[in-house]
Amino acid sequence: MLVCHKWYVIGSQAASLWTDIDFARQGTSAPVLLTRSLGAPIRLYGSLDARTDNILSTAIADNGPRVCELDLWVGSNLSGPVSALQSILAVDMPRLRILSLSCAGFTNVNALTVVAHPDVPARFPALEAMLLESFLFVPAHALPQLTHLHLAWLDEIDPSRILDLMRNTPALQVLKMIQSSEYTGPQDPAAPGRASVFLPRLHSVHLGSLTSTIVHDLMTHIEAPSLAAVSLSSIWAKSGALVSTPLIPDSLSTRTITRLAFDLSGYFNCFRTAFHGPDLSLSLDINFPGILPLSRVDELHFRAQMWPGAGTDLLLHLAAHTPAVSTLVVKHGQDTRECDTGGLMGLARAVSVLLSGNDPVLLPRLAHLELVVGDIPQGFYDLLVPGLAQRALDGRRLKKLRIRLDYAFRSRLATRWVFQEERDDDCGAGIYEHVDSVKIDKKTSIGHTGDEDDGELSNTVEWGKWRDILQPAQHDHQEKLQILTCANKA
Repeated sequence: MLVCHKWYVIGSQAASLWTDIDFARQGTSAPVLLTRSLGAPIRLYGSLDARTDNILSTAIADNGPRVCELDLWVGSNLSGPVSALQSILAVDMPRLRILSLSCAGFTNVNALTVVAHPDVPARFPALEAMLLESFLFVPAHALPQLTHLHLAWLDEIDPSRILDLMRNTPALQVLKMIQSSEYTGPQDPAAPGRASVFLPRLHSVHLGSLTSTIVHDLMTHIEAPSLAAVSLSSIWAKSGALVSTPLIPDSLSTRTITRLAFDLSGYFNCFRTAFHGPDLSLSLDINFPGILPLSRVDELHFRAQMWPGAGTDLLLHLAAHTPAVSTLVVKHGQDTRECDTGGLMGLARAVSVLLSGNDPVLLPRLAHLELVVGDIPQGFYDLLVPGLAQRALDGRRLKKLRIRLDYAFRSRLATRWVFQEERDDDCGAGIYEHVDSVKIDKKTSIGHTGDEDDGELSNTVEWGKWRDILQPAQHDHQEKLQILTCANKA
């Protein structure tokens, strides 16, 4: 009896034990937990639908000053979702740090946009992170502490609404937006042009699965002097080809680009690029922007699936625009289980043409060349020798040549290689005469080659990866937002 009474006292008086309250899972127990939590800060989760709307809205209104995290999912069967959300967002929540609102089954997000009235005082002075899915909230006052803004599934949204939201986020550091279709609403010809948004602390931007029009409307209206990490993935153009509209802020044109990674996809008729400099890391999934000067790029990574053909043409084109390159990595992008002998030989021919070019001389400062392939067919080395010989003859002899077997292919083809002896007549003997240092992977080695020491492995150049690449800003609620995103998807 005494033991039961002791646990009753602990359970009824220890407010910190009852701070996570989930109306969707705990049902009728949720109000009891609210009572037990006393005045402690609470994390509130729930689903707004026709059955729970009044209960959940009342709980938020009565406990607004205590809410530090709010995660709401709005069902499609809720009548008047805008008015319900508007009443919730009008509650004063001075402790709120993380806000997550997700609406299901709604396609027109413009109709699910809550714009706060200018006369309403600021409600969320401590808000640090906001995740909005199929819904948009435009505050009337600044959110001075907001550093993370995640937007998803904003179909048919007017980009000007998003810009209006960002005007009230002066401390924003990370912007992420994914899976949103293009706005096709009527355009007002008499409407003034969109003013730029000044975000002095914005460091990282990730935009994915968007149309090029949305990216253009957002990125070209952002002034972000601290912007350093940009990722644009799966950007689609109406024409189905590479776009010519600017997709990055004009302010980036003053940045110095020292490294470039380029990936050509043969299946989707698009290419990916990754730029890196002392104050910028940018990955772009569709367009090769002329706004970025490439004359100072000293490390070029190039990967393609179409050899010969487009891979050869684009490699030579890039080489003509990057005269300062000293390190070149060329990777065969074959991802099938069968070896693409024709493609591998096409890659070797392209590299040889690049090395032997003299009108103009391509990559005159090249010193380190790495080729990453899935196999080394017979005759591969013979195609490289003329280019290397011409390079040495002209006084531009390479200091280092590395031919690496892609480990993904090595694991697939390991069985075939184990029972295949190395050919003595095709060991690349002619290559050694024209390069200071040569390193060639052996087919009989599975995994990392056994004769490599730790220093050699640490100096291996990986495609599109640099140890000093700038990382997005991290905060303690980053993992929380990721969990909420995954939960809402499920």
